[in-house]
Formats: sequence, C-alpha cells, structure tokens
Amino acid sequence: TQARDLLATTRLMLDSPAAKDVRLRGLLEDLECLLAQIAQLPAGADREDVQLISQGLEQRSVLLRLRTASPAGPAARAQGAL
Repeated sequence: TQARDLLATTRLMLDSPAAKDVRLRGLLEDLECLLAQIAQLPAGADREDVQLISQGLEQRSVLLRLRTASPAGPAARAQGAL
C-alpha cells in the first residue's frame, strides 16, 4: 500500500544524513509513527481509528511541519519530481 511505501521511505530518511537536523528528525519520527498506524489499519477501519490518527496529525502539527520543511514554489516541485 501507499502508506507502507511512505513508511519505508521515511525510515530510509531517518537513516540518512538528513536526519542529523534535529527538527527534521523529530518530524520524520512523528511521521513514521503515524504512517505505521495508517499502514496497520484494516481495509474496513472504523471511524474511531481514523479519527485517532487524524487527531495525532493535528496534535503534533505534522502537516504544518511538512509544509514548512518542504521547499516552496514550482521550481522546487519540479526538482522534487526528478
């Protein structure tokens, strides 16, 4: 699944030199935890499980931190696609 692929990529990033940045490492660790939870969800997960994961995203400001950690603008997006 996509969540498992993203989880594997996140774990690789945790083992990379990029993880030496304290803020980035914290973000990757939070992301790893949430992706592991998503990857373990059964296909017919009930609303409560999904809400708990959503609350985790909000409480840890994961989406905001991802946006601020990502380069902005069309040039940055094009580079990321390579």
